[in-house]
Amino acid sequence: MAARAGGRDLAYVYGGNVYGQQPVMLSKLGYYWHKLVNYFYPSGQPPVFGVVSSSDCDSQSVGIGLIAQLLQ
Repeated sequence: MAARAGGRDLAYVYGGNVYGQQPVMLSKLGYYWHKLVNYFYPSGQPPVFGVVSSSDCDSQSVGIGLIAQLLQ
């Protein structure tokens, strides 16, 4: 994602939280946790979203925290 962002602002959203770097270990732990839980109760694993924006974009006025809440 960082290569595709091309110098623009990049943030990751996972489980309703915003991270400056990709939450690799956290998402791996979440994957294994959901795999275990699915044996007893079916549930979906939250995806990891990469949000790319620039200062010229109107998405800056929305705020990454609001985007994280909407993607949860």
